[in-house]
Amino acid sequence: MSWIGKAASDTRVLVLSKTSGIKNVRELLDTSKPPIKLFAAGVGSAGYIDTRLAISAIHLNVQLIPGYNGSEGTMSMLRGETQGTIGSQSSYTQFVGDGNGYYLLEAGGPPGSKIPQADQLPKTTMPGGC
Repeated sequence: MSWIGKAASDTRVLVLSKTSGIKNVRELLDTSKPPIKLFAAGVGSAGYIDTRLAISAIHLNVQLIPGYNGSEGTMSMLRGETQGTIGSQSSYTQFVGDGNGYYLLEAGGPPGSKIPQADQLPKTTMPGGC
């Protein structure tokens, strides 16, 4: 038998480093500022696809940098090479818990979560009111 995947779900989050300079979603949509850099593993990885979808759906002002594998991405945030990523919440619990970053947005979070939900963004937050 071969491994084909896992039957589990995890909340997807946009996690930013504490030095990103972004305080809310509205700032991340502001195209008058230079885009921040979000890392992903490789083209085709879940993080890469999730980020491309978020860029398209909510017009994030980000530059996607693929090619960070394993802990390289987290280290890139600590070094200031990148400012964040989109990934599974459980993967960044320690990073956030240690005070190195924070969750700005989540998708699929539990009811009552204090993190803003991507599907609940007000229409006025997104360009063109879409």
